[in-house]
Amino acid sequence: VIQSINLALVTLLLKKFTRWYMFFTALYVALNFFIAENNLWYEQTITTGYLLILLFMPRRKILIGIIAGLLSLIKPIAAIVLLPVLVFSYSFSTLVGFTLIWLLAIVFYTMQSGLTQFYNGIISYNAFLLENYQGHPIGHEKLLLFAAFLILLTFPVIFKRTGLLLITMLLSTFVFLRLTFGKDHLTPTATLFVLLLGWGSAQMKGLYKWIFLGSVVVLMIFLIRQIKHFLPSLIAHRVNEQRQEQEIAGVIPDYESLYVFGDRPTLYVTLGKLPPTY
Repeated sequence: VIQSINLALVTLLLKKFTRWYMFFTALYVALNFFIAENNLWYEQTITTGYLLILLFMPRRKILIGIIAGLLSLIKPIAAIVLLPVLVFSYSFSTLVGFTLIWLLAIVFYTMQSGLTQFYNGIISYNAFLLENYQGHPIGHEKLLLFAAFLILLTFPVIFKRTGLLLITMLLSTFVFLRLTFGKDHLTPTATLFVLLLGWGSAQMKGLYKWIFLGSVVVLMIFLIRQIKHFLPSLIAHRVNEQRQEQEIAGVIPDYESLYVFGDRPTLYVTLGKLPPTY
């Protein structure tokens, strides 16, 4: 569902930016599948918020602050999006909306005598995750270099309000990457990358525009080849995992509580039970 919402929002924004929006939407689909493989992680939901912020700018400023506040409750570092937002569309009401969310959260957990748990769950846990979580490496330095090359190609036209907003938001998402480039953390960066390319293409003219679009086609071909390479093994793995879970679910007694020793959260879904721990 989250992936579908993100796809709809990306398409809507690209349609506002360029008449080539279907082409860049296809690029987004390919790049997103290459990165996320249809998995759900924190950054997918954060990306939804970032897209909504772009959609609502420069109006509905208090709503933008509320969205940023909600995102920061998922990962506090997600609030970094406020920096480019406030630079290009400063509004006190944006800060009011952001502060309101945190005040409501603190008041609620205080009333529930859970302020310590709130701190541990939001601040301590995310700080630990940022320092210790080992993401899956991209494994394609050429892809990173070519993406950087495409960003450089947008520089002659980027010095406009929307272009500068997109590039600064893109740079701010690097905070999710740490020193090791984990594919799980790349969704916000990749999404804003596609939006930047789509917007930039609409600002270009003549031969330069066709050179740029040709370079994007090269990226698309590379992504399709990579997906074609690993998709059969991914499908086989998912089918085998689903078969194993169905077999396991068929022999496990119907206990009220169940603990699975291993990273098999979908088994709980198959059995229709809640995990005792997270």
